[in-house]
Formats: sequence, structure tokens, C-alpha cells
Amino acid sequence: MKKNILYSKASAAIISVALTITLLIGWFPSLCIGWIPIMCYAANAPEPDVPQITYGEFPFTVVYEVNGEEYTIKDTVICEYAGSRWNEGDGKKHRIWDRRFESGEYCVLYTVSEDVLIVLGLGRTTQYLMGDPEDNPLISDAYPQVLEYFESGTTSFTSLSFPSEEEVFEKYGVRIISFEIAPPIENTFVPAE
Repeated sequence: MKKNILYSKASAAIISVALTITLLIGWFPSLCIGWIPIMCYAANAPEPDVPQITYGEFPFTVVYEVNGEEYTIKDTVICEYAGSRWNEGDGKKHRIWDRRFESGEYCVLYTVSEDVLIVLGLGRTTQYLMGDPEDNPLISDAYPQVLEYFESGTTSFTSLSFPSEEEVFEKYGVRIISFEIAPPIENTFVPAE
């Protein structure tokens, strides 16, 4: 009797594994087949126009307050053309611009703790500074979203948006007093080859 129970458990396990493998073999290719046309289109989508000026440096000065004390940072935003990337949302390729600061990866205004930073964040101003009209909302002279909150993960910092700069001030006592940056360049774009 015990022998039959063992055989039935072993048979059930073998049947279960066989069904799982059969489902995976049937399901996985059908899933992949659906992505093949999309990936072919993405690879062959037309390239966006290429900028004539691909590199720019923009000195800036930020005056800010932390808990009633005033600080000033002078640094430079470095913008560089990084090619194009396909956007599955609209099915087109768009220009990509890299941005960094001369002083390093982040322009840290205030270190809350080892894992939390308040940094200067220029939002989507890289396209604006490089004279790229594509995907560029109207950006005021005040450069909205100048503050960003970064929280440390296991390997890097993740940007978390605050609803407003007032919330950053209320929670951490940090606010921007003034922000001045070099004017944007006038760029021209030619068709990609």
C-alpha cells in the first residue's frame, strides 16, 4: 500500500513538471513573437535630427538657505549629446542629453543623513540649455523644480519628488534664495545620416 502512495506522489510530481514545461514551451514563444515586430520597428525607426553643437558648459550660482543660514555654490552644468533612444510611448526615437556637474555627479545642497540628500536638480532643463526644441515644455526663467530629494538605495540614490519646494523647506529647512545660470545656446539640427 505504501508503495502505491509513493508511486502516485512521484507520478503527480512528474506530471506537474511535464505540464509546467509544456506550458512554458507553448507560452514563452508566443509572448516573444508579439515583441518581435515591435523590436524590429524600434531598431528601424528613423533617427531624429542631430545637433550641430553637442557639448556645452553653463556656469551657475545658487544661493540657498539651510535652517536660517545662507550658503552659495558656484559650479558648472555640463551637457553632452548622448545619441537617441526609442520611446515606446509614441513609437519615435528622441535625442538624449547627458547632464553632470563639474564638481561631481550631484550638486549637494544639504546632507540630511548618510542616506538622504537634498540636491540641486535642474529637471528637464538640459534640452533647454542645449537649444533643443524637442520635447521641451515652456521653462520659465526661474527653472522650476530646482530642489530634489534623493534617498540612498543599495547602490545609488533615487530621486523622490516633493509636491513643492515649500514642503522641502518645512521638513528640512532648505530653500533656494536665488539661482542664476548662463543663457541657453542657439543650436541647429541636421538630418541624421
